[in-house]
Amino acid sequence: MRFASLLVYVDEGPEATARVALACAIAGLSKAHVIGLAASMPDVPQVDPYAAGAMMGEMLGLFRDVAEADVSRAQTLFWDAVGGYADHAEWRGEGG
Repeated sequence: MRFASLLVYVDEGPEATARVALACAIAGLSKAHVIGLAASMPDVPQVDPYAAGAMMGEMLGLFRDVAEADVSRAQTLFWDAVGGYADHAEWRGEGG
């Protein structure tokens, strides 16, 4: 079976580099494109009765910053792991 593209999930787990390398190896057999993807859901803190009103915007901004940092680290790991296969790879984990 030939593949045109492979989508690989990238996180900060210890197996992430091996997962990306395996995706590149499989893609190389079919000359397929490798697409890296990441997502982040920050841990929700315990309920704070004072985290409402004006504080809610600040708290949500901090959650966004944490999520963007997680995705950025995953992107760096992806590009390091694809190595020589970078010409046939792309990243789709932009924050927003």
